[in-house]
Parts: sequence; C-alpha cells; structure tokens
Amino acid sequence: MKRVFIWLVFLLIIGSLIGYFIFFSRPRAGLQITTGIISAEIHLDNKLLGVSPFASQTLAPGTYQLTLKPFIDSEQTFRTLLTLHDSYLTVVDWQFSDDPTKTAGIVYQPSPTHEEIGRIEVTSLPDNVMLQINHDAYHTTPQIITDLPLGEHQLDFSLPSYANFSPTISHQPYTDLSIYVKLAKK
Repeated sequence: MKRVFIWLVFLLIIGSLIGYFIFFSRPRAGLQITTGIISAEIHLDNKLLGVSPFASQTLAPGTYQLTLKPFIDSEQTFRTLLTLHDSYLTVVDWQFSDDPTKTAGIVYQPSPTHEEIGRIEVTSLPDNVMLQINHDAYHTTPQIITDLPLGEHQLDFSLPSYANFSPTISHQPYTDLSIYVKLAKK
C-alpha cells in the first residue's frame, strides 16, 4: 500500500511538472486596448475577447483580424490586421466619439528585427499628415524612419482642419515598430 502511494505521489509530481513546463514554455504575446470613455467589444478573428479597457500578456503569437465594436454606434466599428509577436506588447488606443469624424486612434505594433536600430513605419488616415519628431524636421506620412536613435521620442502629427496628435514612443533595440494613426476632424 505504501508503495502504491509513493508511485501515485511520484506520478502526480511528474504530471504537474510536465503541465507547468508546457503551459509556461509556450510563446506568449501581449495586447493592450483602450477606447477612452466609450467602451467597445473586442473581437479577434470574430471571437469575443472581452470589453475595453483590455490587457493580456498570454495570447498566442500570430496574425489576427481585430474588431472593435463601440457600444454607441456599430457603424463606427474599427477593423485592422494585427500581428502579435512573442514577448512583445501591441497597443491599440482608439478614441471613439459620438461624431464618427472625431474618432481618432493609434496602433503600435512592435516586431523583432536583427538590426540593433530597427525601423519605424508610420502610416495615417488621412495620408500626407505632417509628422514632426522631437520638435525637429518635418516628414509626411506614410514614412519609414531608419535612423532614429534608441530611446523616448515625441511624435507630433498635424494637418489643417484636423486635431493635432502627439504621442510619445519608446524606440527599443532590435525592434521594428509599425505605427498607424487616425486623426480626428476639428
């Protein structure tokens, strides 16, 4: 009887260790979504993930169709493809408004690269938005930036008849960053 008990305890310990390593060794990606004062349903590949605000560090890496459905107006649904990478946090900050022309947002999608100083790809809606980095030289979107030093940087987006938008980004080593910005009408 004592021998059977020892074997059961041994098998339980081995099973627990195997389960622990399987669970914690699989790749995990992060996703953070905020939508301001108007909450939204969050869907990945048409499966309800939750309601904003949302944060998870336990999603499987991969490419997903993200859909945000605000509770105020289903016509303002926001859809985009997201690629989630192991050990990286993708951030979506989408500010819905009662007036669809005043909805604005930004999507940050980091990805690994073999280059120490990765590139930053900036796209916007509308196109040809003025982009100023650290209050210096102007660019227009779309833009690929390959020489921005690592660290914190202030981005300023502006266009006549649209509200200015000024997020701060953190340019990390061995990381490419894709940024999509939608400006709101004034």
